[in-house]
Amino acid sequence: MSAAFDPTTSQVITPSPKSPKRWPWIVAVVAAFAAGATTTMVVMSGSSDEKETEPAQEALFENSESPTTFVVEEEPPPLPSPGDFAIELRILSKQCFGSAGCNVSYSIEPVYLGSEPLDDVSATVTYEVLGGDSGPQINSFTLDGDTITYREEEFISIPSSSTELKIEVTDVF
Repeated sequence: MSAAFDPTTSQVITPSPKSPKRWPWIVAVVAAFAAGATTTMVVMSGSSDEKETEPAQEALFENSESPTTFVVEEEPPPLPSPGDFAIELRILSKQCFGSAGCNVSYSIEPVYLGSEPLDDVSATVTYEVLGGDSGPQINSFTLDGDTITYREEEFISIPSSSTELKIEVTDVF
């Protein structure tokens, strides 16, 4: 690089050193990133397509004379509704403490009243015992086919010896 003299301004003009061109580097970095992203997307889509198409391709080429077998998942049987159950409450013992109320031991006897068979049904049936000191007492029993499993004895406190307990089924799930 040489200096030049400008006679109109009486100054020596010194050319500035050439700065390196940055745009080729920027283009190269962007191109490398795009190539990497494209490769990743192709590999990802190719591996998921393989998994989906392999069984179909194998079925086509194995034996064209064999029948095609489809596995159909059966829907679970519909659950009974709360109205399909009745629960009888039997008092086992009652201890009363004057104006302090009574402690009651009771058992339940659930009965299925629905018309559909319960062969393949598994469910939990929730019920409430009404009339206790602390409000409704919520409990449940399980249903597995024709087998009903429940506690043999439950306890509740009632406000007086004349209080009648009532029971109702609230949910089946």
